[in-house]
Amino acid sequence: MTIGSTYNHPADIAAKQSAQLNPWAARFPNPPDLCFDYRRLVEQTGGVAHATKQDHRICIVGAGVTGLTAARELLRCGFTNITLIEQSQRVGGRHLTVLNETGDHKRPSTPFEMGAMRMPFFNRTGEAPKDGRSLMAYYAKLFELHITDFPILVLRG
Repeated sequence: MTIGSTYNHPADIAAKQSAQLNPWAARFPNPPDLCFDYRRLVEQTGGVAHATKQDHRICIVGAGVTGLTAARELLRCGFTNITLIEQSQRVGGRHLTVLNETGDHKRPSTPFEMGAMRMPFFNRTGEAPKDGRSLMAYYAKLFELHITDFPILVLRG
């Protein structure tokens, strides 16, 4: 099922499609503006490129998901002098889960997503969330991120 929705049509169609001719093309389902398989690029052993000047000074502004990803991939390419600057006291950017810690273990607390609640994995029918071809699925699997289904409110009359 497509995460965050009961609408499963694109994922059902994708399960019936044959292999693509271009190995670097993104597979379906995927948004139309992501027509390149970025996951295949970052899955390459040794990174996406090789640094010729490893001590080149690099500064990344922002320790959100994009900044952290850029720093990791630059390190994999061989760069060693990377500075990551963040204005807040924590990393993660818009991704923030706040726990309602009541201190009472008998009453479960509800986690609240204070930022990006839904991150698409672009899965096919029957495919585990972290096996999708998106970069989100790649990093969720790599860093063993905890994921939960997006709650859907269904009104019945």
